[in-house]
Amino acid sequence: MLRIASLLALATLAIARAQAPAQNPASPPEQPTFHIGVDAVRLDAVVTDKDGNLVTDLTADEFEVYEDRRLQKVVLATFVPVADGQTRVIPAASPSLVPQPSAPAESAAPQGSPVRRPAQRSIVILVDDLGLSRESITPMREALHQFIDQGLQPTDLASIWRLGMNGALPQPLTTARKPLHSSVDQIEWTVLSRFGVEPFVALEGRGFTGSSVTGGGSDPSAGTYNAGGRAIHSALATLRAVDQTIRAMRTFPGRKAIALMTEGFFFHDGSNEVDPRIQAALDGLWDQASRAGVVVYTLEARGLQTGMLLASDNTSKLGEAAVRGAFSTRHGELTETQDSLDLVARETGGFAVMNTNDLAAGLQRIVNDVRGFYILGYTPDATTFAKKSGAIQFHKIAVKVKRPGLKVRQHQRFRGEPDPG
Repeated sequence: MLRIASLLALATLAIARAQAPAQNPASPPEQPTFHIGVDAVRLDAVVTDKDGNLVTDLTADEFEVYEDRRLQKVVLATFVPVADGQTRVIPAASPSLVPQPSAPAESAAPQGSPVRRPAQRSIVILVDDLGLSRESITPMREALHQFIDQGLQPTDLASIWRLGMNGALPQPLTTARKPLHSSVDQIEWTVLSRFGVEPFVALEGRGFTGSSVTGGGSDPSAGTYNAGGRAIHSALATLRAVDQTIRAMRTFPGRKAIALMTEGFFFHDGSNEVDPRIQAALDGLWDQASRAGVVVYTLEARGLQTGMLLASDNTSKLGEAAVRGAFSTRHGELTETQDSLDLVARETGGFAVMNTNDLAAGLQRIVNDVRGFYILGYTPDATTFAKKSGAIQFHKIAVKVKRPGLKVRQHQRFRGEPDPG
């Protein structure tokens, strides 16, 4: 998460929240609030080794943070392991910069009663029924049921939201499994989806080689979507719903993550450039994710696809050139939708899970990543908040670690303005 905040308040509150014992699991602990100013930028980062294991022992001197390719001075590094609720603070300079944590207080629970712990993760499974084919619904439901039973921890608050049918209206967070299973059972295909019965339009043997999304092909009756413009508007509807979900999660407790289950988006409208409306929606989404501390992961719900012939394809009246053209179009769609999944997730510090039929394992891979993170702090210069031609500028963030063989992920951009309030 990127946040303009006081470093001292940041570290103190992070420690306090990590050590505070829970009093009532039905009432999650309040999120830390920070005095918003222009004296520091807070940045969340996840560091893993080549096997995907969390690296937890880095010091501030081992990080390099770049804002718009300019090296910044890292003045704070705090690792927060979500699994055990403890926080270890590693100051970059003077030890007096950050108060050191004291030993956690003993629980006041009666002897023999279980110790209640605060919610440590808030996980929203966001089902993009605006971007799901009908045949993907059943395996997705099965994977979600399996994940609910086997993948969630007792301290996880979780919810399942649907985009198309209820406009991503917030659903209650819960640790109970029964309401989550009930939400899964209600997932259905909708005619509002940008995908039909299958992820790709079937060849109909009448010369049609185009896409129902891009509007290509020689048979006008074969494509029910007909034109990239409608695909762009559908993608915009999904992105705006994700943006609203992120805003709703701003006050959620613990580490916050979205697992977006979808078959991807079409970001281009007849050119190689991202449609400007799409780019504006993406910029807003990434900025809100930075400020809310939400990491977005994407999961390709259609499973493994090759882009080759399907059982529903009828090539009886198609020549070789027409079939090759259809394959090329299908591969183009597959590439674009997968690229879109990677783009949405990568800019928020998450990743995309693609090319797998084991969706439950994909969900487990996502929640395994939400186990701990570093809070980094640096003091920006005055140009970070300077307007150019009266407009607020976006800033790109890059984080590197000096220790060889490690990978780091973080929110990659933010608008150069302090948080309100």
